[in-house]
Amino acid sequence: MRSSYWWICLTRNKVYWSQWIRGDSLPVNSGSCEDLMDVPAPQGANVVVCLQGENIRTFQVDLPRKNRQRFLQSIPYVLEDKLLHGPEDYHFVPMTKEHDSGQIAVAVIAKEEFDKTISKISDKHWHVNLITADYIFIAEPDERQWILNITDSPALLRGNYPELGSALAGDITARLHPALRLALERSVTPPEKLQIRVSNEEQSEKINGWREDLNELGVQSEIIVDDKSRIDWLSRFPDPGMGVNFLTGNYKTASRKTKLFSQYAPAMVMTLLLLILILAQVVLDKDRVETEYEFLRAEMEDTYRELFPQARNLVDPRFQMEQAMERLQSSSVQNQNSATGFLSQLETFSRLINPDTGNIEQIEYDGEKLSVDISIENYELLEELQQRLGSEMDVTVEKAELQGEQVKSRISLETRT
Repeated sequence: MRSSYWWICLTRNKVYWSQWIRGDSLPVNSGSCEDLMDVPAPQGANVVVCLQGENIRTFQVDLPRKNRQRFLQSIPYVLEDKLLHGPEDYHFVPMTKEHDSGQIAVAVIAKEEFDKTISKISDKHWHVNLITADYIFIAEPDERQWILNITDSPALLRGNYPELGSALAGDITARLHPALRLALERSVTPPEKLQIRVSNEEQSEKINGWREDLNELGVQSEIIVDDKSRIDWLSRFPDPGMGVNFLTGNYKTASRKTKLFSQYAPAMVMTLLLLILILAQVVLDKDRVETEYEFLRAEMEDTYRELFPQARNLVDPRFQMEQAMERLQSSSVQNQNSATGFLSQLETFSRLINPDTGNIEQIEYDGEKLSVDISIENYELLEELQQRLGSEMDVTVEKAELQGEQVKSRISLETRT
């Protein structure tokens, strides 16, 4: 899902808000309210806040080539003679940027009012992406061009870095605005063109009276009539970026990743402790198993010495004992095979049969059992022979037929295991 955020603009009389999905050209919803606390953004919402430019001044400060970080920390005292009150009453925001002029823009905000805004935002539990001035939210114009918006009061002026602009107090008349004239005259790199946005033809006619003064200053003018409200116009600009974010120093907020980390830190710590406990248990179990193994190995060596007292070297008692066990097992198998072999079965058969009761005609051996063809006088004697052989062997009568005065029979014999 695409990320969304709430754009909030504070003005003299109202608070304007709109809900945006990044990449869209129209808001999802918008409205206005009397106070910042009445904005319907839910807890955890991403918020971009535009403050009233009338309460924020920007200065251009020469930035030395060496010891820049130490110089940035001393900016409140560098600007002290330009402030109405002491440096402790203001929040200073150095806005550095790669450039060749050797200057930076510094925004100065009344600390008490700024603290109130931060407190309200904190009470709403919003995630603040950016706080900046309304005139800074205007997209930076092309090189050597400034933008002036007089569709509403106060007029908003946006210049090129490091002259970010300001809010121009006072009414718009047919004469060039004095604050605008002062900004153009004192600018180190004055613009070649001034784009002026007006809301109607009446304002456009007033601005026509500025052309002579602007021409004297070497500045061309372009008038754009736009009946769109200033709030609607401002909210459509992309975020100006973290380089103009007033949340610096003591007001700097943790990033979303840092907040997520802090939320899940207890669970992560518990998981880490659990893993450490499991690892410790594994180490202890390993030590215990190794101890038992060494104990069993010692017992094995002692047993080997008792079984093989003639052995001089104890190279590997386990291997030696395994070899001995294999030899014993092999000997046992051989003995078993010899006990169930042909000669053994034949000896058992010849011992149990009575030659006076029958004649052996043929004997076969397939490696496991004897097959004997025998001729016997009657079935009673055959049954008696079967019982006698069955006392020591497994007997199966495969065939028994009466032929003349003899019973021809085939008997299968196998040593009982």
